[in-house]
Amino acid sequence: MAVRRRIVTLGVLAVAALTAGIALAAWLTTGTGAGAATSGSLPQGATPTAVAADGDMTVSWSQNSVGGSFLGGQSGGGYVVTRYAQGSSTPVAPGSACSGTISGSTATLSCVEHSVPAGAWQYTVTPALGNWRGAESAESAAAGTPALAVTSPAAGTYGAAKWITGCSPAGICGTATDLSGAGLADVSVSIRQGAGNYWNGDAFGSSSEVLLPATGTSSWDLPFAAANFPADGTYTVRAAATDNHGDTSTTSVSFAFTSEVTPPTATIAFPGDGSSSRASTYNAGCATPGICGSAADATGVQGVSVSIRRSSDGTYWNGSAFSGSTETFDAATLGSPGAASTTWAYALSLPADGSYVVHVQTTDTAGNAETGTTYAATSTFSIDATAPTQSLSLTAATSAYLVSTTLYWNSTNTSTGSFQIVDTVTDSGSGPASAQF
Repeated sequence: MAVRRRIVTLGVLAVAALTAGIALAAWLTTGTGAGAATSGSLPQGATPTAVAADGDMTVSWSQNSVGGSFLGGQSGGGYVVTRYAQGSSTPVAPGSACSGTISGSTATLSCVEHSVPAGAWQYTVTPALGNWRGAESAESAAAGTPALAVTSPAAGTYGAAKWITGCSPAGICGTATDLSGAGLADVSVSIRQGAGNYWNGDAFGSSSEVLLPATGTSSWDLPFAAANFPADGTYTVRAAATDNHGDTSTTSVSFAFTSEVTPPTATIAFPGDGSSSRASTYNAGCATPGICGSAADATGVQGVSVSIRRSSDGTYWNGSAFSGSTETFDAATLGSPGAASTTWAYALSLPADGSYVVHVQTTDTAGNAETGTTYAATSTFSIDATAPTQSLSLTAATSAYLVSTTLYWNSTNTSTGSFQIVDTVTDSGSGPASAQF
């Protein structure tokens, strides 16, 4: 009996525990004659769909055909399901009903994961045949309990001024998105004072949580006036959104409220009010050429903004050029945001010669700020970076000093007469201060 060994090279998309590309397979045949073998590759998985309902997640996907038949129907073939939190690249093993390699001979396969944690989830499927793996599918659209966010208040410190501008009407507001396909049923909100009582609609008088119905669902709000805060301190808002399957998501945010209403203060260190600078002094005035100073507030400095007006034509700096007649404020950079005392700086390359007016407005962490035409600091300064020009001329009373059209004076000249030396100095900026010749 003759024994023959044949070596065949197979091209595959991926091979477990081997470098992707080429794999070698060997087999034994007995007898004589011709033989043939076919090979297939594992494709990328089809993008699945995910549907949430009553705490369960149904994941469905279309099968891939390999070698003329469905992969799931082949011996050892199937799909591996993976779950991801929305926006995350870290895989999460699904529950038992969707774990392992899922096989089956129908064109569409599915699994139902029970007791899925609250949140937004996305799923992928990866073709598998023994130890071989195809490419992971694209992620499904997000599904799960409603996606919920409190847009105001955010973590931080609020005073009456900042609280009023957070939502309209003033209070607590946010967004919710249905991820089940059933639609949103409602959003409700609770407010707790420190570690104490909850707001019951009239006062912080309930020892147990009271969830008050908000207005709206996808965009929701709960009116709550700044005057409702009984004292300075920490408060916690918790929101709950429920879809029409009865699945609920919650989120919370803690913040501080203060009754302090004093606006912060600011000073301009450079350029000083009434000062005039040339190129070298302007560029050395701040660590980065421009305008700089300091600001302070008991609750902390939230921001400093600067406007710059060119006196020659009344235009304001818009961040890149002097353009427009409306005052525009640009944010300066704070040395220590939120601190009770901080430096600030606004980078501005040396402007053209002329006069300029700087206004500074500040905001503290409680939302107190100068408004309208009230400024924390003002400076009027000028730039004169152009050197003056100087010229000398001679005028003669007689022609005795003219030799070859050149006017001169020397000790051998005995002619009588007189002439003048005229020194002319011109400066378009701050004006000439002195001249020597």
